[in-house]
Amino acid sequence: MIQDTGFGQEICMGAYKIEGKGWRLSRYDLLTPERSTLDPSDPTILLDERQCLYATSIPGESEWLHEDLSKMLSSLSLDTSSETCISERFALKDQKHLAVILKTYAGMEASFHVCNLVEVIGILEKDTETVQESIINEQHTVTLHLPIIHVIHMNMIDINELVTRSLGTIKQNDILKTRKEIINHLATIFCNDVLVSEFLLLNLVSNVSSRLPAIILGSFPINIRNCTPTVSLKFKEFLKNVIPAFVYEKIDIYNLNNNKFYPSSDGEKLQAGIMQLAKGTIVCFDETSMDEGTLNDTGVKNIRSLSQVIMSQVLPFHFSFSEYEIETDLTIIVLSKNEKTLLPVDTSIFIRPQPPSNSTLPLPLTSDKILEFRKYFAYTRQISVGISNEISEKINLDFVQQRQNGNKIGEKELGFRISIAKLIAKSCGSRSVLWDHWINAARLTSSIEALK
Repeated sequence: MIQDTGFGQEICMGAYKIEGKGWRLSRYDLLTPERSTLDPSDPTILLDERQCLYATSIPGESEWLHEDLSKMLSSLSLDTSSETCISERFALKDQKHLAVILKTYAGMEASFHVCNLVEVIGILEKDTETVQESIINEQHTVTLHLPIIHVIHMNMIDINELVTRSLGTIKQNDILKTRKEIINHLATIFCNDVLVSEFLLLNLVSNVSSRLPAIILGSFPINIRNCTPTVSLKFKEFLKNVIPAFVYEKIDIYNLNNNKFYPSSDGEKLQAGIMQLAKGTIVCFDETSMDEGTLNDTGVKNIRSLSQVIMSQVLPFHFSFSEYEIETDLTIIVLSKNEKTLLPVDTSIFIRPQPPSNSTLPLPLTSDKILEFRKYFAYTRQISVGISNEISEKINLDFVQQRQNGNKIGEKELGFRISIAKLIAKSCGSRSVLWDHWINAARLTSSIEALK
């Protein structure tokens, strides 16, 4: 993942002329002995410019995805055990990670931004880059030797596409069966409350589908209340096993006041914030240990930044006298006790424990079942869903009929129900909303309204 696009610029030789031999291209010529004998002031030398980017491992990358991707490198004679990196330039303190300097040419870097997940074809330089880095909290400077890749080609990639490449695609005939199994398994985690598990599934397949001036479509942040530490732990372990990039953060007064969830810069270096994550990451905020207290300036900025991420899917970068925003796409789940979260969400649902039924009896997850769950989420999270003119007309007629029958459903409720219908279609592996999806959406939204 690209962490910093402003890691420096360099002037280098793009081409040079050897008497009697003609011109030689030099952009990727790292080892030719003749190069060291050239006079940099010689007018036959053509200068080139390159931009340095700082890239890291994927924040929140699951162990199983990391192992699968590492297998692809097993045939290479590379030492992948080195973990040289700049700790303050990585979002998550506790995750082991790698870092590399990407040197790009010909303005290639203009197409890429911070938090982009990229795959790179390039030349690994034999020498490493020596970097002097000031460690802010420890008031000292360290010398690091970072690997360098001279980029020939680079493109953005969806993290769910990485899963599909590694594991393959789920069979169409297995999607509905797997969907039902996931709902049942989530219900066993959340005290047999099937309504909670159905809404959670919709959250887990959601992502940004389009951006309008005042609204984000596709995102579905959710708050689950009445959570216990046991429920939170089980849910955390489940997501770690099936989601390729997952971040779990405790939200309490201490963490809000003492950690930065937003990236910041003093004008010279970019310090990562907890929310500086790749698109497609699922983030679970655990508020079950939240108690009373006073937020300091950092805490207030954290709440404001988190609200921007949730409501607008943009991450603010704070500078000394300004800030700018980058677009992101994070799936947000907030677990809390009895009270509603302070963070803005689309839906807040209170867990109502139910006696176990045949479908919600806890069953062990086999390795084959976990594999199917991984394929399911990777596939459904990449689907785009539309609504045909025929279904749109039927929805409008249904809306008018309900209003005539005295139902107080308004335009806001209609929009929410349409969003839920799209997510249901997505969770069923369908690229268009069917009438059954609309009926199911009406059932779910009515159930939520009845519990308020």
